[in-house]
Amino acid sequence: MAKKKTKKSPKQTKPVKKAPARKASKPAAKKSSGKKKAQAPKLRAKTVTGDDVLLFHAMYVMARIDGATKESEFHVVEALLTTLPEFGKSSVDTLLAASASLAKEYGGVSESLIAFASIKSEATRIKCFLLSVEVAYASGGIGAAEAELLRFLAKALRLPPATTQPIVLVLGQKYAS
Repeated sequence: MAKKKTKKSPKQTKPVKKAPARKASKPAAKKSSGKKKAQAPKLRAKTVTGDDVLLFHAMYVMARIDGATKESEFHVVEALLTTLPEFGKSSVDTLLAASASLAKEYGGVSESLIAFASIKSEATRIKCFLLSVEVAYASGGIGAAEAELLRFLAKALRLPPATTQPIVLVLGQKYAS
């Protein structure tokens, strides 16, 4: 004789909590997609920053790369801030704060250099490299740390040697004694 299957009454079944389980699974999915974003290419910028901030950040980092800002580097940066149109509406305090914010966002000054990858205009990328070279030469020449920074900047800015080498040579002549 076959046994008859009996239905349990609603009182006998245990309640199933499916709704909270679904809610718990959604944040887990977000976390895994967040991990994918963390594996982005090394030269991808985190946030979009104005060209004025990035140009200033390039000069500021170059001036500080060897551990101290020399008076001659300070004067060159000051002159560039007062003469270039990109800095016309920006105060030095605002630029310094934005530069510090970039360093904080990326976890350090050297890590913040990847922000230069966000510059889309080739003219602005060239100007960024040129200003960095100008500040490097202002201290009397390009030292080892400055040369390394210039190599990294050229890569981050996607500038070929055919563009960067003439800049270094011409500004080297400008500052030659």
